[in-house]
Amino acid sequence: MNGTDIVWSAVHEVAAGLRYELLDYSISTGRTRVVAFADATSTEFWFPSLAPDGTLVYATVEHPGANPEFDVYLTNLAAGPPTRLDPSGGVTTPAFNGSVVLWKQVNQNVFNAGSLERYDLATRHVTPIHFGRQVAVNYPSVGTRFGAVWGDDYKDFEIVDLATAQPIVIQRWPVTYPYDIARPPIMGNLMVYVVGPYDPAAGHLRLCWARLPG
Repeated sequence: MNGTDIVWSAVHEVAAGLRYELLDYSISTGRTRVVAFADATSTEFWFPSLAPDGTLVYATVEHPGANPEFDVYLTNLAAGPPTRLDPSGGVTTPAFNGSVVLWKQVNQNVFNAGSLERYDLATRHVTPIHFGRQVAVNYPSVGTRFGAVWGDDYKDFEIVDLATAQPIVIQRWPVTYPYDIARPPIMGNLMVYVVGPYDPAAGHLRLCWARLPG
């Protein structure tokens, strides 16, 4: 969602079998249209991320043979064919703010955690991002200046400066600390996240938020 449109991926059963679609809902007109579609045996659409100007980045799982391929594409809701962004494949879960894309390296499955990379739309340069205690991450998000991920170390809370590709430690707890941090998405300069025990029966979950500098 970017304030004017909502884009999502879906899979439908049609006469020929399963079909993946990218769908766009216009808030102003109340209409839904198909941005792209493909037979499920050839291409799957995942994780659309929409910038304020209507530029759309999304991931695919493509099936050219025995092993799936994972790629990220850019297009515009107004017009134009998609352009593949990743130079070597094996990336998914893109998050896009109009100039920078965060994605993760992955194999076998789009939901597996992987290493984080930053793609600059202007230079087409890919920069690996290395966190202090996070070996693998999932579900990246991007705001105006910062990006966030859900790391495999739930006691370590780090975000990344999109301009420098450098991580910033927000909170780092010892492994014996009873609480975890989960799912910290960023939109604009607002970040929200969940703090609580891994087992909800052991205590209450807290939904927290922070205003980040622009």
